[in-house]
Formats: sequence, structure tokens, C-alpha cells
Amino acid sequence: MTVPFTEIHKDDAPVVTAADGSTVRILSKTHMASSIHVVIEGTSNPIYHHSRDEVWYVISGEGEMWRRSAMREAHTIKLTPGMSFTIPKQTTFQYRSTGGGPLEAVCVTIPPWPQPDADEVVASAGIW
Repeated sequence: MTVPFTEIHKDDAPVVTAADGSTVRILSKTHMASSIHVVIEGTSNPIYHHSRDEVWYVISGEGEMWRRSAMREAHTIKLTPGMSFTIPKQTTFQYRSTGGGPLEAVCVTIPPWPQPDADEVVASAGIW
């Protein structure tokens, strides 16, 4: 399968509200992965994905990320610009901005975001 080259500036990207309550700009995408720009002011809704892995990179703001899975103990990490972390599939997560402004990150998702399956994202119990 031939995948076309794509390019887009963040300011021209479609903007949606994700299931966790964050504002998401859908950036570049292939049939295997996508990149999105995530912005949260306040606290996200706790969720998990059935089949999507995510790799995040914080670009501005300060915050916290809480993650929990059946195979790992729950823990919270501090988020600052330059921090990168993973959210493997079936990991419940919740994050929040703590720096007095929005928290912004770029996220790579595998498979691409969003997925058409309505059951992909599941609301869960969180920490905040």
C-alpha cells in the first residue's frame, strides 16, 4: 500500500475535543501511526485505550501524569518541557496542568488517532 506524503502546520490542523477533555489538533497521519498536539487546561478525564499505544513529548507548561495498569503499579510523574513518556495500551491515565497555564504536548499514537471504533476509549476511575 502506498501512503502519500502529508504535511500540515499546527495552526491549520483540525481541532477536536478528545474523550479525556483535552483539545487535540490532528497533525500528520499514516495508516500505521499519527501525531497529535494535545492541550489541557485543568484536569483530564481518566481513560484508557483498548489497542492504542501513545508516546508523549511535553512542549510547554507544567503538570502531572498519573498512569496505572494491571501489570504496573500506579504512579505519578512530573511533566515539564522536554519530558517524554509512554502510555501503553490498556493503561489508565489522567493528567493535569499545574503551572497556572495550559499543558501542551505532542503525542505519537499507534495505531492512528482517532480510531473509528467507539469502544476504543473507556472511561475509568482516576486519581483527581
